[in-house]
Amino acid sequence: MFHDYDLRPMLLSEQSKIFQNDNYLYEIKFDGIRAILFVSNKKLVALSRNGNDFSSKYPELKEIQKIVGDHEVIFDGEIIATDNGLPSFLLLQKRNRVKKVSKKLVLEIPVCFVAFDILYDNKDLTNIPLLKRKEILEKYEDTNCFIKSKVYDNGISLFKMVKKIGLEGVVAKKKKVYI
Repeated sequence: MFHDYDLRPMLLSEQSKIFQNDNYLYEIKFDGIRAILFVSNKKLVALSRNGNDFSSKYPELKEIQKIVGDHEVIFDGEIIATDNGLPSFLLLQKRNRVKKVSKKLVLEIPVCFVAFDILYDNKDLTNIPLLKRKEILEKYEDTNCFIKSKVYDNGISLFKMVKKIGLEGVVAKKKKVYI
């Protein structure tokens, strides 16, 4: 499973309005690039939602190898760049247009990976519910380039807050969903 590079991030479907349901958890929708990260202490591969390897675009993500130790892990999430603490797709695009990423560019436009889910941790986790996978994900420390997405119970309150500060929106996920 760890070397199965045919995995693709789950794509979102848009709803016309936010809802509240106890069978769902809610997360902030970041304005970035969806990615699946295959990480071990020897290697990091970042695949786009189309299966393209774009690891070389984000050399700073190799730092994530340190937090997985001797595990082989597959994370599902999003690569983001920020401007004044808020996700900026414009900055991310500016960085992505460059053919060769320099150390200077990494310092000017650093990125970080926001982990939404963990699909593999020395074994296939796709056969267990999302809430349990979130618990497993929690054992990995946040760093400068790796952040776990925070989970909220109240989608309506979260939606109001993200709109107030200018973020893109909210993602609702069924708590007991399997991959």
